[in-house]
Amino acid sequence: MHRSYLKLCFIIAFSCSALISGIPTASAASLFGPRLRWSPTNFVPSEIKTLAIVVEHNKTPNRGNADTLRAVVSTIEQEFSEACQNKGYQLVSRSMIQQCEKELELRRLRITDREGAALAGRVLNASHLLIVAADVHAQPVKRKNVLTSKMETVYDIGSRLNCQILVTQTAMQFAACSDNSTTQGDSTRDLVPTAARVAKRIANALPARPAETLPVKNESR
Repeated sequence: MHRSYLKLCFIIAFSCSALISGIPTASAASLFGPRLRWSPTNFVPSEIKTLAIVVEHNKTPNRGNADTLRAVVSTIEQEFSEACQNKGYQLVSRSMIQQCEKELELRRLRITDREGAALAGRVLNASHLLIVAADVHAQPVKRKNVLTSKMETVYDIGSRLNCQILVTQTAMQFAACSDNSTTQGDSTRDLVPTAARVAKRIANALPARPAETLPVKNESR
């Protein structure tokens, strides 16, 4: 009973400090929540011979958000690329993926469709695709500054990443994982670090790929 009471007090205190300092409130729950995992948990990373990372977002770029959206996509790509390389995955270069995306656009194919995934697999020489669908938002809200008593504009920031690994030959889902984070920020640029935190959590949860072992030569005569 005493331990439960202390745990509850800590969660409340952490949540209050997070609201004041701008730390994502979802982090408080993650301290005691279940560990993030890819599903199915028994998928075999060694089957992924070559992996292509493709990041998509749900927003239409315009003059007001184009730079921020590019930064969001870039930081997500960076987090996944670094984590996957550290975990032993062989990755397709970003320049090749961009060329493939242009080819798919010309043919009016989606990379998540069977025909599009198969084409991407052939063009990129990739056995699997890691598709990251980023659902981001920055909603302006008015609040009263407790120090100046003036109204000011802040942003409710949210980022959800739905990730799936597809087999290029069939476009069948090989594994999947999702996570999200919310916070308040002073500008839409706060979408970038929020998306980066979610990407890092998901990427770090991806199981490592075992190193290739070369067959031992039999030197006996």
